[in-house]
Amino acid sequence: AVWMDATAYPNCVLFTGDTLVNERKRRALAIEPMSCASDGFNHPEWGLPRLNPGDVWTGSWGVSARVLSETGS
Repeated sequence: AVWMDATAYPNCVLFTGDTLVNERKRRALAIEPMSCASDGFNHPEWGLPRLNPGDVWTGSWGVSARVLSETGS
């Protein structure tokens, strides 16, 4: 499970292994919390946080994992 502060991280990007060779394809998923959507530098209207000297930006996110049984539960 991935959780994130929705105010600081209103977006996330999911990465798959779909471009890998078949035996490695879809073996993992990576999740990256993001403070703005991809390509936000080219779209300031999307709300990319801008920090001036002395400004502070904070956010929190985390991951929790559990081992599934062979039946998937």
